[in-house]
Amino acid sequence: MFIFVEFSDYSLLQEYLCNSQDIDLMEALQIPNFLVKRIKLSQWYDLAQELDTSGNLFEEASEKACLIDIQFLEIDSKVLSYLEGLNKDLKTKVIFYSSSGGSLGLETKKIWQKNSFQYIELKKADEKVKLKLTIDYNIKLGLELSESKIANLAKQSQNYQEIIDNLDFVYLSENPQKAYESLLIEEKALPFMLGFDVLKADSQVSKWYNLIQEGDIQLALSLIFGKLDKQNSPRARELLLKLILTDQKIKTRGKISPTLWWKLFLWEAKMI
Repeated sequence: MFIFVEFSDYSLLQEYLCNSQDIDLMEALQIPNFLVKRIKLSQWYDLAQELDTSGNLFEEASEKACLIDIQFLEIDSKVLSYLEGLNKDLKTKVIFYSSSGGSLGLETKKIWQKNSFQYIELKKADEKVKLKLTIDYNIKLGLELSESKIANLAKQSQNYQEIIDNLDFVYLSENPQKAYESLLIEEKALPFMLGFDVLKADSQVSKWYNLIQEGDIQLALSLIFGKLDKQNSPRARELLLKLILTDQKIKTRGKISPTLWWKLFLWEAKMI
């Protein structure tokens, strides 16, 4: 069976293979190339020989699927005809993917599917699977992490392999607690969540300074304008005028970076 799989992360493919063969994902993630034989294809017409030398896939069922990286190879009618001939005699799954682009593209995808080949998209890790994997591997390693710590690691992990790697790091460290804390990703506040009260400028200005990058300065100025406009006080009106002037300088004085004008405005906000 020929299948093209589009995936954003390799551990998603491992999950797909485990589900199709009723195998534990945790086991697969700990063993390199578990469940697959990898082949990098330089031209389509090498495929028959590659499959034949990778475990006699034409003659008997193999425990492993064959994973073929087609790289930049194109798919046309001749290629599809060739693949259809090979597909008739296969006794196992042959999974194609492209390390150069990920997907086949809309038109090629349609052609692939018209020839009765499967096309599967694996987009993101399942949150429930991530949590279960974290719980199970925590138990296996005997780490005894609390439920909240397990939930935090599962939530912030981008893929299944990261969960295994992070828990291995905690397990192998001399100080598991510090190792765990070093893995935590601090959640940054969104700009619209920050306050800008002229009476609390000393404590609030530093948060804006640390959070806002150059590409977000215009958004920040717009948000602060709205917050100052609601404060009916001489200090708020004075700072509102400075904000308007700052915006004008950013737009008209191109030789000076927007970041410098932004930092100057924040300094003036603290001084008022």
